[in-house]
Amino acid sequence: MKFVSNCQYDNEIKALCKNLHDVECVCGFYDNTEFMEYLNLNDIDFVVIDYDVNLIKSIYKDFMNTKIVCIVSSDSGFLITNKMVSAYLLYPIEENALKEIFSLLGNFPESRKRIFVRTFGRLDVFVDGEIMKFVSAKAKELFALLVDRRGGLVTMEQAIDILWPFKEYDKNVKTLYRKAVMNLRKTLKLYGCSELVNVQRGALSLNTKLLSCDYYSLFKGVNKNKINFNGEYMFDYSWADATLLKIEKFLKKLS
Repeated sequence: MKFVSNCQYDNEIKALCKNLHDVECVCGFYDNTEFMEYLNLNDIDFVVIDYDVNLIKSIYKDFMNTKIVCIVSSDSGFLITNKMVSAYLLYPIEENALKEIFSLLGNFPESRKRIFVRTFGRLDVFVDGEIMKFVSAKAKELFALLVDRRGGLVTMEQAIDILWPFKEYDKNVKTLYRKAVMNLRKTLKLYGCSELVNVQRGALSLNTKLLSCDYYSLFKGVNKNKINFNGEYMFDYSWADATLLKIEKFLKKLS
C-alpha cells in the first residue's frame, strides 16, 4: 500500500514505516496546495493528515477512493468523529498502533465504486471490474463524448452537432438527445454511479475525479510505461479522430 503524509509528524511516521512490510510512504508535504496537486496526479491508497475539516472535505469530495487517516493528540480532551475519516491515530504514535491501522485499511471495504474507462481501442467502462453495458448505443456515445472533453461542459447544441451531424437542429433531434441523456442516467444508476455525470439545464459534464482513464493518465504522466496505447482511440466514433491526432503528436514529442 502507498500513502502520502501531510502532517506535522511526517518524519516520525516515515521512520516507523521503515519497519513495516508492504507499506510505503511515497513522500511528505506541509503545504495543502502541493499535497492536493500530488493526489491529482497519482493513485494513492490513503493519506495521513492532521485533523483539518476543510482538507478532509476536499479529499473526500475529489478523491473518493482514497482513505483518510487523521492524527489526533492524546491531550485533545474530546473524541473526534467524522464519517469521512477511515481511521484515527493517537499521538504520540506507537508502532503497533500504526501496524493495526494499516492492517485495517488493507482490508477496508470500499464505500465508492472503482471506475476505469478504457479509451485506447474501443471505449469500455469497468465498474469494480464489471464491464458496463449501456442501455443504448447513443447513451454510450454521449458518455464517450463527455470522456473526450475531460470534464469540460458539453452543451445540448454541441452534443447534437457531434452525435447527429446530418440532422437539423429542431425539436425532433432535441428529443433524441434527451432520450440519450435519459438512457445514460439510467445506465449509471444501474451501476450505482449516478454522480459520475453532472446534469445541468441544457448541458452535461463528467466528474473526472470519480474515475481513472488511460487517456487522462497519459497526459498526466502517471505510469506512462504501463499505459498500453495501441495506436487507436475510441475507434467506433469518427469524431474521436481529432483527439487521436493529439495523442500521436504528444507521444511523438516524447520519443
